[in-house]
Amino acid sequence: MVAGNYLKIPSFGYCESAEIEYFDENDSKLRQASEYLKQSLIMKNVIENNNVKKSRAVNFIKKVLFLYRSILSIKKSHILTVREIFSFFSLLLGDKSTVGLYSKFNCDLMFTERMASIDTLVKWGLKKENCVSIDNPAYDKPFKESKQLSKKFKEKINIIFITSNLSGAQGKSNWSITKQNQMIKELIISLNKINQDISLTIKIHPTSEDYIEYKKLLEPFRDVYLSQTDEITDLLHKSDIVITPCASTAGMFALIMKKPIIIWNYFQVSGDMLLRKNIVLECKHSTELHYCINNAESFRIKNNQKINEFINETLGNGNSIEKSVYELEKWLKNNKIINLNKE
Repeated sequence: MVAGNYLKIPSFGYCESAEIEYFDENDSKLRQASEYLKQSLIMKNVIENNNVKKSRAVNFIKKVLFLYRSILSIKKSHILTVREIFSFFSLLLGDKSTVGLYSKFNCDLMFTERMASIDTLVKWGLKKENCVSIDNPAYDKPFKESKQLSKKFKEKINIIFITSNLSGAQGKSNWSITKQNQMIKELIISLNKINQDISLTIKIHPTSEDYIEYKKLLEPFRDVYLSQTDEITDLLHKSDIVITPCASTAGMFALIMKKPIIIWNYFQVSGDMLLRKNIVLECKHSTELHYCINNAESFRIKNNQKINEFINETLGNGNSIEKSVYELEKWLKNNKIINLNKE
């Protein structure tokens, strides 16, 4: 985001998981920053083109270097660039107020994801009259896919389990790799006890989770498909029910694509957005899974209006690329920079 600002490409936006508290209230900002840094440096085994390779989850150092080069590209000196980067990290550590801080990044036209975020942008120093809401481009594909009818594959109940990625979240979420592995084992054992024909897909994060570790975990279990790099919208099309520990981008995709969602709150995540809005079915224990699976679709239908209202208010309605092109053409025409009607 900061690199975008320096290059005069504003990218302010809404984070759908922002209200999930990943750390304990007593954890220092320094502890949180060090945890994110540590997680970014851990090597993971990631599947790519049917081959397993070593990769870092979110390479923090590469991101800092990208920011450094971006600032240098606009002829800032090395000293000023380093000062700007340290200034940015002081914001992350909560040492500075953000009021009016971004006024130097004002542009003639600034795209934001949601109308609700514009007041915050104005507080940061941006001009309200220059901000335009276009929704989040990441959700364009699921919105498009949601207009297509999902095919029923055989007579099985096709369940997709989407793992959580709460790295370092030992505070109010009780998350750990060990607990997540135990959760997956409990899920498989519980599904095997249900007297129904069920297929299970485990979808792990494409970069920040270790494919080989999950492969070893699933070796004792038959007929469980492990996916890391498959397109999430394709997997959702083939799924009847989604189970996940908390709200996530993939979970939002499922919501948009009208899939019944069960949040098995295994890690006691505090303040989960979808649970607070009561638009997903909550499972508190593995003994409730059978009931939740049987009632997930009826719950979704019953709360369809509430779900649609949440989607409209929080995620928009898609077509963000078309909206951004329209707003840019309108601005160019209004400022008489180009004549769009001229052949």
